[in-house]
Amino acid sequence: MLNSFIKPVVFLSLFCATTLAQAVEVKRLDEATVAVESRTSAEKSKGLKKALEDVILKNSGSRSALESPEIQAKLANADAMVSQFGYLDTEEGLKLKANFDHRKIISMLREAGLPVWGKQRPLTLFWLSTDINNERVILSDDSSAEERKAFANASMERGVPLMFPLMDLDDLMRINVNDVRGLFADTVATASGRYQADFFAMGTLEASGSEFSYQLVLYPKTDVSQSFGQPLLSRQGRAASKDEAVAEMMLSLSDYFVSRYAIADSGDGLLSKVRFTGINQMKQLVEIEAFLNQLSAVREASLSTLQGDSATFSVQLFGSEEDLKNLLRLEPRLSSAETGFQDVAGGHDMNTLPQPSKTTEFSDNVNQPIGPYQWHSR
Repeated sequence: MLNSFIKPVVFLSLFCATTLAQAVEVKRLDEATVAVESRTSAEKSKGLKKALEDVILKNSGSRSALESPEIQAKLANADAMVSQFGYLDTEEGLKLKANFDHRKIISMLREAGLPVWGKQRPLTLFWLSTDINNERVILSDDSSAEERKAFANASMERGVPLMFPLMDLDDLMRINVNDVRGLFADTVATASGRYQADFFAMGTLEASGSEFSYQLVLYPKTDVSQSFGQPLLSRQGRAASKDEAVAEMMLSLSDYFVSRYAIADSGDGLLSKVRFTGINQMKQLVEIEAFLNQLSAVREASLSTLQGDSATFSVQLFGSEEDLKNLLRLEPRLSSAETGFQDVAGGHDMNTLPQPSKTTEFSDNVNQPIGPYQWHSR
């Protein structure tokens, strides 16, 4: 019987799994591949527009983003946003692959007042009951069924990290398809314990006449000793095709995560502070500052004070402090300094770190620093 934890099995062409936490760093947010009928100029323009739409959805996550007048104007001139493109001959036909300038994409979303969803995103373990070869089963990670491929494609298109259970002997001893169909959260939570994920979802997908019906609920993957109440998300509906049903389920997940993790510019320019302890290498300061500045909640971050092995960074925010805290919880290189994690950075003399000659302080209206955290260099 397998023991310990199962590491995330995700779509590695898009996602980079980590070993210190469950969240996944999503790659290729500036890239999309779409089907085209030919290599003509008209088809190229049509394909680039569709590719830009997909990239906007991956970076904003909001389906209403494409309705923005500012976004519509950019879509009408998608060629101006392209950094490079090319054609692919595949078994499914001709496709156009396009890369866009990531900074322009983020700037466009900010100017339109739309939320920006950062690279670090939560990982969801999906328990899906579906019919395969006239048998009701739980979809496994290594399944060759068309449902598995549909979820893989939708996951990449929307930038929503997803994994499925192995359905090996360990899983079969803990759970059956009726547990998933009955939405028994406590049972499914116990079976989910061996997997490294931030959330777990249960769902059904089955033919219903000429249509396909689907159901989806989402729960946080927390301590299995607690009982589960209302789900974070609950959706059900019908779709004309299996792919459309999968797309609706993935959009529902995306909508929830965007509401929690994507950050729109509030216009308030709030200031905050984040404190780190166990700092004994110059590279830690460099890495922390770079990390903070790439967060979707952060407008600008810089080192404010350095005292002993403690460093405080000043942070100007697009959103709120709670937005920032939500993103910090997803970072695998961070741990709370109050949880007893050992500092893995190694021992270096603090004299090797530059001490600021002048201390920059915040005004009195700034709250106490968030943290303290420890930073674990890779």
